[in-house]
Amino acid sequence: MRATVRHSMARVSSWLRLYAGASGAYGAGLQYLERGDAAAAAEAFADAQRLWLREVGPWHGGVVLAMAKRAACYVRLGRVREGVGLYERALALDRGLRGDATERVRTLSAELAQARAFLAATPSLGDQPART
Repeated sequence: MRATVRHSMARVSSWLRLYAGASGAYGAGLQYLERGDAAAAAEAFADAQRLWLREVGPWHGGVVLAMAKRAACYVRLGRVREGVGLYERALALDRGLRGDATERVRTLSAELAQARAFLAATPSLGDQPART
C-alpha cells in the first residue's frame, strides 16, 4: 500500500514539474508537509529550487524559499548538518537580494540558530557527512 501511494505521489510530482513548473513543485512540497511527509516535501522543494534556478537564475526569492523549506525538512528528518548548510545558503542569498532588515531574514536567522543549537546538542548528528 505504501509503495503504491509513493508511486502515485511520484507521478503527481512529475506532472507538477512538467505542467506547473517551480511554483507547482513548491506547492506540492507544502502539501506533503501538511500531510507530514517531510521526505517527499524535501524532494519537491529540491525540484522547485532546481526549476527556479533554471527558469529565473539564482537571484530569485523563490530559490530562497525552496532552500529554506528543504532545510526545515532536513532538520525534521535528522539531516541537521545538511539543513544548517541550506539555511546558511538561503540566508546569504536573501541578504544579498533584500538586505538585512526583512522579516524573512529574521525568520531564517532564527530557524538557523535553532538548527545549530540542535546540532550542537546532538553530537552524533554532527558526524554524518553533508549530502547537499
